[in-house]
Amino acid sequence: MRSATVVRSVFAALAGLLILAFAQFAAVAADPPGTLPTRGWIGHQKWDFQVEVFPKTRPGEGPRPAGAAAKPSPFRMVVLVSGTQRFADSLCWQVDFIAPQGAPRGIAGSFSILVGKRVGWPVKVIGAPPSAPSPFQTFQDASMLTAAPDGFPAELFPLKPFEGAATTSPASLHITRRTEGDRLVVEAEVRSGGQSDLLVRQRWVEGEPWWREYERYVRGEKDLQATRVPPAEVKNAEPPAAAPPAEPDWLAMLRDDPHLQAPITLDLRNQPLQVLLDRLSDGTSLPIDLSPELGAQRPLLGGLSGRAPAWQVMRQAALQNVVAGRWEKTDQGYRLYGERPVSVAPSHELPKGGCNWWLIIPNLVLMAALCVWALVYKLRHREEAPKA
Repeated sequence: MRSATVVRSVFAALAGLLILAFAQFAAVAADPPGTLPTRGWIGHQKWDFQVEVFPKTRPGEGPRPAGAAAKPSPFRMVVLVSGTQRFADSLCWQVDFIAPQGAPRGIAGSFSILVGKRVGWPVKVIGAPPSAPSPFQTFQDASMLTAAPDGFPAELFPLKPFEGAATTSPASLHITRRTEGDRLVVEAEVRSGGQSDLLVRQRWVEGEPWWREYERYVRGEKDLQATRVPPAEVKNAEPPAAAPPAEPDWLAMLRDDPHLQAPITLDLRNQPLQVLLDRLSDGTSLPIDLSPELGAQRPLLGGLSGRAPAWQVMRQAALQNVVAGRWEKTDQGYRLYGERPVSVAPSHELPKGGCNWWLIIPNLVLMAALCVWALVYKLRHREEAPKA
């Protein structure tokens, strides 16, 4: 009787763990394919756009008559997925919108936001002063960029139907999708009092990581439009590419050291840079540290995950986390020098590595089942043993 109670308890606990694990995977898999482009992005991915900004109606002019749209001002823009960062315990992409020289007056040089990698909603503006009003509105569990800067087609959202009321205003958000020929048309509209405050229309080719065409209407007036420029046109419009920068002098020293061929597996998030160097020391049996000047500033590592030879990890630490970083040989190991730490260290992924949870979870289940079987076997034999 006692053994049966123990077995039932163990099986109940095991069932609870399995339900929790598979519920998390089901939440990720619940979104149909193509509805979350953020899951297909990769670090340092870049697109070029032809953007046209329309002049705003002046106070007292009233809405323009139909067909009397003002002449837009065109300019080029680059969008860069520069890497990942952690925000509020979630992994996010940093997306940089960069307006080079030639943008109309009043258009800022750049605008950067964090977008949830798993959910597809924007969550933070990079570099915004704490006192600045938030450009986001929250609609149930969604965060919509409703006040993007002039000239920036920065509204990003999942490509799936959604309806929700704002948490702090009478506004509501409505996202719809439909097919027009070979294009998927997704519209996000913010309404209040029966009026349209904001309408963003994006035209996608299914399976691509970014929209092809974009339009924005503010209170019924066309405010902005943009078109993604095909890579071939970008290449033809650009001057011949300059020769790639030469490798730093110290890189050959690292690459040729047999001790630094040891593979290093990492999964670090928002850790001091010294933690990374300690891992390198453990993996190579060499003393690897920071210069006293850098160490006093306590540099941070935004994030690093994957598996690569030690010299590649050291190269990335010097080039990505320290301004003018360089490695120098010491009597027994290596020391990292530089001008100063990077103020906000970006997250990076190494060329190889990561965990395949679809393989790990079945193994965990198998191990749990074996433990239960062993416990049942032991309890049965204890009850069947003859009493002295």
